[in-house]
Parts: sequence; C-alpha cells; structure tokens
Amino acid sequence: MKPRPAAPSASAPPPPPDEVAGALRLRSWALRALWEAPVSAPPAEPARAWSLFLRADRCALPLAGRLDARGGWEGIAPDAAAELRRVSMIEVKRALSAQAELRRVSAVLRQLGWNALVLKGGTYLMQGNPPVDVHDVDVLLRPEQAGPLGEALTRAGGYRTVGEDAAPGTPGRWEGAVRAAAGAVAVEVHFDVPFLGRAGDPWEGALPLGPAGLFRLSPALHLWHVLVHGVTHHPERRGAIRDLLVLAAARRDCAPDDLARVHAVVRTHPHRALMAAALRMAEEAAGGSPPVDRFAAPSALRFMLMTRGDGTRRTMVVHSVAAAACEGPAELLREVLGGSGDDDTTLGPPGPLWSLLRIGSRVGALPSAFRWARSARALAASAS
Repeated sequence: MKPRPAAPSASAPPPPPDEVAGALRLRSWALRALWEAPVSAPPAEPARAWSLFLRADRCALPLAGRLDARGGWEGIAPDAAAELRRVSMIEVKRALSAQAELRRVSAVLRQLGWNALVLKGGTYLMQGNPPVDVHDVDVLLRPEQAGPLGEALTRAGGYRTVGEDAAPGTPGRWEGAVRAAAGAVAVEVHFDVPFLGRAGDPWEGALPLGPAGLFRLSPALHLWHVLVHGVTHHPERRGAIRDLLVLAAARRDCAPDDLARVHAVVRTHPHRALMAAALRMAEEAAGGSPPVDRFAAPSALRFMLMTRGDGTRRTMVVHSVAAAACEGPAELLREVLGGSGDDDTTLGPPGPLWSLLRIGSRVGALPSAFRWARSARALAASAS
C-alpha cells in the first residue's frame, strides 16, 4: 500500500555506478546543508543524480526551503535546480493534501463522536513543523471503530476503495482498505500498528492535535513508532533524510523521561544497534548540528535498488537480505533466521511452516543479496 523502492531481480547487473555515487555525494551535502549555515555549494552532479537522490530520500521540499532562506541556488546547475524545484512542488502538494485529508477525517469523526490517533508524518505536519513529503495519512482507531470509519468516509463522497477491508486480527493486516480521493493522498484507517505493542498502549497519554477527534501518540510512543517504522518495518528506508527530519522533530518533543523510556525499549530490541544509530542521527539533527551519516551503505543500496527492479515479492526479499548484509553478519543472520525478532504477530501467520518458508526464501536470496550489498558498500566508501 505504501510506495516502496523496487528491488533488483536476481540476475540484474549493477546500475551505473556514477549515478549512484553522485546521489550519495548529494546526500552527504544535504545532510550538511539542512543544518549548517551558510549553505555550501552542492557537488556538481547531473540532473539524473539529483532525481535519484530526491526520489530516494524525499527531501526536496526542505532542501528548497533551506536554499530559499539561506541562499545557495546560484551554486546549482540550472537543470539540477529545475529538478529540485519540480520535485519540491510535488512534495508540497502532497503535504497540503495530507493536511486537508486529515481535516476531512476530523469532520467524519465529529459526526460519529469518535477519536482517532494520527500517526507518523501526519502528526509531524499537524504540529506545524516545516512540511515534508507524505505519501498517505494513517489514523488508528479502536478495532471495533476502524471498519465503520472507513465505510463512513466512503459514504461521505469522493473516495474510492482500494483493496479489501480486513477484520481486526487478520494475519498480515493492520488496516482496512485504503480510501483514496482523486488528486489527494490516500487515507489508511488502522485497527492495529505493527511493532508498537512492546512500548505500551497507544491510547495511553494521547494528546489532542487540534481538529476535533484527532489525537497523537504520547511523545515517547510517537518517537518509538517513527523509529521502529523506519528501521524494522521498512528496512529500505533506513537513514532516509525525510524520515530523519520526522524522527528529529519527535526527538525534540521528548522530555528526558520520555527519551529514557525509548532508550530502555531500544536496548531490548534485536535491531538495537540500527535503532541507536538512527536515534543518534536524530539527536544531532534535533540539536542543530549536521548529523554524521551512519547509513551510507544502506543509502547506496536504496539508490541502487531504485534504478531498476521488477517489483515482485522475491525482489523485496532480496532487498531485505541485502540491507541486512550491509550491516554485518549478526544483522544478516537475524534477517535470515528470524526477521525482526520482534514478538509482533500482525505481520504474517505464525507457526513453524510459515517460519520455514520464510527462511527458505531468504536463503535463496543470499547470492543476489551479497552481490548487491558488496556493490553498495564499495560505492559508499568511494563517495565518502
């Protein structure tokens, strides 16, 4: 339901290294430009490298805003500047659309007398932060209310239903069918949230967002959810600058006790090293310092994967294994044998047969994944 970068087919040759290396250099510059003053001139890369970088890291809008505020457009080639402005306009339209859709959801909730929790990027936008790209809006309702809200949105008019609704407890599902209006970002109505349960009840400490019926997770749970979503649920997005901006805002919103609570949960998580790295980047960014890139190799892999792919389930498995291989033997073993290692049960049917099938698919992906991970690490090293 959410856009994912396409992963490579097993026989696909590596993409053009210059294009990926150029995107990595642009990423390195952006991590400085978004936080340093004055803004330095970017590396001289062709528009196609800009396009790849902006598509993968989804930060055209904040970058363009930073250049408008601090100067620096004169250091960008005309074709690259045109691409940056073009993509930033797409992102601002999606951000405005997300806010409008949440207001529409609020109107329906008001009629029903119900409340919903706005998740991730939606919370970020509704808090008045500088806008970032949003592909859809996610709202969480109590299980018995999620389906009726989706139906009420459809009756309200203007929405088409994409996919099929699912009942709470359906293995592998945590939301109903997507509701999509023409020209607008989609609305996903959740009755569950993967990986959130180990950190607490999502409704505990919920705070109002402004529009009637819309609430947000408590600061600690919001930070945890953004973190686990970008590291565990979507390994292809590890280190993406757009997600870093949302994570940094969530970090700024936390009191010391909130942060201590999140760190305590991270220390018990199988992906604790990756989560600690993401949190460290967010802490640097939240403090106003250019963050040190701790996800250069995964970002190289993300750029490589976005240059080609066949979009099948197998290619997504190849991507997950390659992303783990970029992090070293321990992470790779965890991915092959147990995935996240979390006790979450919303991601698929439990049981030994499912586990064996899952392990088999990842073992079969190892040769291709190793090849792509090696290339990603080499490109990251050459571009640094």
